[in-house]
Amino acid sequence: MRARVSKEKLAAVKRYEEIHKAVIMDYDFRPGDIVLIRNTQIEKSLDRKAKFRYLGPMVVVRRTKGGSYLVCELNGAMWPGKVAAFRVIPYEARAKIAIPEDVEKRIDMSAEELKELEERRDELDEFWMNDLHFDGVNLDSEDSDTE
Repeated sequence: MRARVSKEKLAAVKRYEEIHKAVIMDYDFRPGDIVLIRNTQIEKSLDRKAKFRYLGPMVVVRRTKGGSYLVCELNGAMWPGKVAAFRVIPYEARAKIAIPEDVEKRIDMSAEELKELEERRDELDEFWMNDLHFDGVNLDSEDSDTE
C-alpha cells in the first residue's frame, strides 16, 4: 500500500507540472544578475493598492545551499537577510545597467560577514525545524501518565 501511495503522489506531481508548465518558472540567478523582489508583506494588507508590489532592482550576490539568495542594492548596500527563491524574478531593464564582475568585493560587507549571513538560520527556518517538536514531552520514555 505504501508503494502504491508513493507512486500516486509522484503521478500527481507529474500531472501538476504538466498542467502548469507555462506558469512554473525555475530561475537560476548567478552573481551579478539584476532582479526584483516581490514584496510579500503587503499582500494581506488592506491598503496595498498604493504600495510597491516589487522592490528593486537588486543585484544577486550569492545563492545559498538552501536555494535562497543574498542580494544587494545597486549602491552596494546588502539586503538584511536571505530572500526566498520564489520572491525573486528577473529584472527587464529598458537600458543597459553596468554591473561589475566582482560583485562580492564591491558590497558593504566583508567576506566573513557574508559567509555568516549565508549560514545564519532565519526565523522561518527555526519555525520549520521546531514544528514537530513538543516542549516538555519525552516521546522515548516508557512511562505513562496513569500512575
